[in-house]
Amino acid sequence: MVASLSLQVFRQDWVCLTGLRSSARHDGLDAGVPGWRSAAVFCGSAGGVGEAGPAGDVGLTPLSRQGGSLGKGTSLKDSSDADLVVFLSCFKGYGDQETNRAGIIKEIERMLEKCQQEKHFEVFIEQSRWPNPRVLSFKMSSETLDESIEFDVLPAYNALSSGAKPMSQVYEELIQSCSRGGEFSTCFTELQRDFVVDRRTKVKSLIRLVKYWYKQVQQPGQSLPPQYALELLSVYAWEQGSRDRAFNMAEGFRTVLELIQQYKHLCVYWTINYNFADEVLAGFLHHQLQKARPIILDPADPTGIVGEGSRWDLLAQEAESSLVVSSPPPVMGLYQTLAEELDTFISNDLQPNRVFKTQISTAIHTIFLFLTQNCFRNSGSAMRAGSSGKGMALKDVSDVDLVVFVSSITDFRALKAERKKIIAEIQTRLEECRASLGKDLVLSIKKTKWENPRVLTFTLTSSTTDEHIDFDVLPAFDALGQLYRGYKPDPQVYLRLTESDPEGSEFSPCFTELSPCPPASLPPQYALELLSVYAWEQGSRDPAFNMAEGFRMVLELIRQHAQLCVYWAINYGFENETLRRYLKSQLCKPRPIILDPADPTGIVGQGSRWDLVAQEAKHCCGQQCCWKRNGSAIQPWNVPVRAGFPAMAHINRMFATGGHAAEQESYCTLL
Repeated sequence: MVASLSLQVFRQDWVCLTGLRSSARHDGLDAGVPGWRSAAVFCGSAGGVGEAGPAGDVGLTPLSRQGGSLGKGTSLKDSSDADLVVFLSCFKGYGDQETNRAGIIKEIERMLEKCQQEKHFEVFIEQSRWPNPRVLSFKMSSETLDESIEFDVLPAYNALSSGAKPMSQVYEELIQSCSRGGEFSTCFTELQRDFVVDRRTKVKSLIRLVKYWYKQVQQPGQSLPPQYALELLSVYAWEQGSRDRAFNMAEGFRTVLELIQQYKHLCVYWTINYNFADEVLAGFLHHQLQKARPIILDPADPTGIVGEGSRWDLLAQEAESSLVVSSPPPVMGLYQTLAEELDTFISNDLQPNRVFKTQISTAIHTIFLFLTQNCFRNSGSAMRAGSSGKGMALKDVSDVDLVVFVSSITDFRALKAERKKIIAEIQTRLEECRASLGKDLVLSIKKTKWENPRVLTFTLTSSTTDEHIDFDVLPAFDALGQLYRGYKPDPQVYLRLTESDPEGSEFSPCFTELSPCPPASLPPQYALELLSVYAWEQGSRDPAFNMAEGFRMVLELIRQHAQLCVYWAINYGFENETLRRYLKSQLCKPRPIILDPADPTGIVGQGSRWDLVAQEAKHCCGQQCCWKRNGSAIQPWNVPVRAGFPAMAHINRMFATGGHAAEQESYCTLL
């Protein structure tokens, strides 16, 4: 079993695809390897089955969709699989699929054997033992690369048509037609694929790692649960246990193994495509969820309990053995670092690869130009883009905010009304921008579940370094106008903001040039960034400060989260009476309070599980990184724990300095 410390490196070096395949990963199948795309083109071509198909003169119009690990972006090096689902127009319902699929599969097999004679690849077809098979399985090998892909070709009825979220009638018809659970799950392949594709890159890396472990413990002849069950468990583990884009890979892997151990208690389901609102569906779902455990309900097909009847007990035994071997403490790299070596640890282990930083810098510039020149070409609106990247990206877990200011939006309420349309336009133009990014970067756009989204999220992945960066594109109203050094917004800007009835931080992108605030996962990284700034401002201000002391101070502030009330008065102050009253009401709310220095409506980290972060901070204080070589503990800086509300006289003096000095003396206090 691979040690926790090496999991990240191991995943990058051995579990990911080669660069050649990665460069085409967003296509689902790989254009770079001869034959891979040919299989998809063959199965989706109108001439494939239709010329001499078993349906005689019945018109067939095949349409192929890719699933499996390649379609989902979770494929393993030297071990990939793809589901080619062929939707046939001659299938008018689920019954037609059941009746005619054997003949269709036979014809596809015949055409495959003919096709391999004309292409530079070998096809090994697996003979089915079933009289009415659901799938044609074959392996395709390249003559130029020592790699192969396993394919499953599945003829299917196109139940979804448009590919949008299914109407309840689609599932009602499925329930009435299905005699065996999951029998027609192929009809919902696009939903199954999108459920995984939409996850963040690191979650898909966790899925890769779990699948690699699965392949190592799998023995011939064992009827273990399918890999799809482990994919769903990995997603469930992240959703329920972390949701942090920078989660610890070892902790995530261990959580999945523990879920497998507890299989007798598992009852996992999602309501993203179907739910309990429809009476027929509600009755069926209640019936499904009463069945024997484990239950992992297919998020795309409510009739399918993934892994039902499989030998979960055997897999649980392997999980138990793996847990005995792999139980090192979390955050091992940091905790084993000497306090005197923290600067080196940050430089070597946390900062991104220089090649990747160069690639991303070029990509951001390209995207900026493309969006500003091509968005709203026919509307008369202009768009100005600005990045809120802060130079704090971590290796393999980076994020950047691209804030776009649209000239036609003139106030906060208009932004709220037009945001959805703006995001749709930006997504369209981003799709057009793919080719401009070059072959070394793969762009993937995340679908949103919100009716009126505030943000468009996409990921750029490097095929040369296997690092990635997550982007959030945030439409904004240019509330600040032209900025200059020492700029302080007019109080009227914040008065209009508070009068627009915003949900906390709803319009913070409008102030991103003052102090960028990325929408972070729980617990919010931005809150820790602000605490780090506060710790240095109040405890040191020395450019050559001791890193271990600074880190220890931030941990101490986290431990005292129940008393935290941190704010800055650099952009907005207490001179205006209306703003003063609003700020006092904000600062009287339950602790912890970390007020966004750019947006007074935003309390960063409000509602977060600070107690969990504080527990880990306390544990970290006892680790090697917080102790000197001589055995004495690193002492935190002397930062005030409690202070009073600022008097007006002090505030007036504070802003009297102006220019650069005012920026250096930005006011911050801890109540």
